[in-house]
Amino acid sequence: MSDVPIPSNIRNLPVADRIELAPKIWESVAEDKAAIGLSDEHKRIIDERIREADEKAESLISAEDVFRDLMGEQ
Repeated sequence: MSDVPIPSNIRNLPVADRIELAPKIWESVAEDKAAIGLSDEHKRIIDERIREADEKAESLISAEDVFRDLMGEQ
């Protein structure tokens, strides 16, 4: 993993806002996945994991619930 610093305008946001921003960043990466240049093997693995997640959707925990639990919120 690279040592890309977190921009100060993001670092200065309240924790709750940064938590809300995290999944939005991941979504933006997914939207731009063509620009990433993944290998065919990585694409296959991602597609397989998406398929597995779709098959087990009822047992998944949302990112919001995970972050809420980590923050000790109810």
